[in-house]
Amino acid sequence: MIGPPVTGVLLAWLPIEQFFAVDAATFAASACAVALVGRGYA
Repeated sequence: MIGPPVTGVLLAWLPIEQFFAVDAATFAASACAVALVGRGYA
């Protein structure tokens, strides 16, 4: 719910290189969170 508006604001505000760096960092954080949850929910 919050992701698309924040993405639009960041894309308008940041240079494209920094935008993709932020995108990569949030992807890595998400991957770490999924790894920490483990296979208990699968």
